[in-house]
Amino acid sequence: MIVCLLNPNQQLQINNFQKDFIQTNFHFCKKILKNYQNMILLNSFKNLSTDFSSIDLKSISNSIKNIIIYEPEIKPFSSDFSIPFYNQKSKFEFSLSSKIELTFDDRIHFFDFPLVFFNLKDGSKGEFLELNKKIGTNIFPLNIKVFRIGKCLCQNNSFILEDSLWKKLK
Repeated sequence: MIVCLLNPNQQLQINNFQKDFIQTNFHFCKKILKNYQNMILLNSFKNLSTDFSSIDLKSISNSIKNIIIYEPEIKPFSSDFSIPFYNQKSKFEFSLSSKIELTFDDRIHFFDFPLVFFNLKDGSKGEFLELNKKIGTNIFPLNIKVFRIGKCLCQNNSFILEDSLWKKLK
């Protein structure tokens, strides 16, 4: 599978945002879990009809014109959120997800990227939703200008990045 890895500075911003959200809301939740997946799976863009197996990484990186991560929203948990990097044994009710916009070959594609999974305690939903009407952070929308494209092999709790190259957008 082909993945996009954020540069370390932007990944740290997202990690800090996840940590702050969890610290602010852990007392409303029965369980809460950060999404440790640090990669954007290009295969997850449903309307992206490109077969990446036959294209080299340089061509893929040249086809990417823009990546934007928008402010996250609370959404019902979706089975579309596959987590190939670790075994998820429990079910969740909600997720905090950002919409990612990818401009690939001059066409715009969208994908929901989960940041946090959680189940709320009984009776805390109203207060939780009121507190989190607007997540409100100064890092979003996060315009990704420097990233890495790579071929990833995933198995259980680990992954190997076989090949990768850095890309800097103008």
